[in-house]
Amino acid sequence: MAAPRRRIVCLAAAALTVLGMASMNHAAPPHPHTGAPSIVPASYQAAAPAKACDMGFVPVKPTEGVGSIIGTAWAQCDVAPRSHVLTIRLEMRPRGGSWTTIASAPPDSKIPPGPPLRASYLVKTPCQPGLWRVAAEAHGVGPTGIPFRSTDYSVPAITSCSRGK
Repeated sequence: MAAPRRRIVCLAAAALTVLGMASMNHAAPPHPHTGAPSIVPASYQAAAPAKACDMGFVPVKPTEGVGSIIGTAWAQCDVAPRSHVLTIRLEMRPRGGSWTTIASAPPDSKIPPGPPLRASYLVKTPCQPGLWRVAAEAHGVGPTGIPFRSTDYSVPAITSCSRGK
């Protein structure tokens, strides 16, 4: 079975070369089943704006402190945006319910530093047993003047509030 598939891919590549299409953009991922390269011309590919900043969570989920739930996030900008506002929240989901914001830190409008440095953010609330996650939302204006908005969520964690009060 593998030989005919390989032959088809080779024939397709040869046809593209003969038709003068071999110089088209091959940067897209290969086809998931055949492994054949993408043949989408560069002019047809949507140009995505360069991502100037990134954010994440370390640790990757909320942690249980003494009588509290703690959420942390970080942000880092390769290229400084014109503005950057990050808000970090702790959200809890009751059994059978939906995520609800329990605590939120004030929005931080300082521009995050570039690598290898990161800005750190923290939110804390009294412990309640249940399923928790950290939410980080950043918005602002990128270096080229294009507005951005991004929300990311940590890995959820179940807490029992066993560390006292």
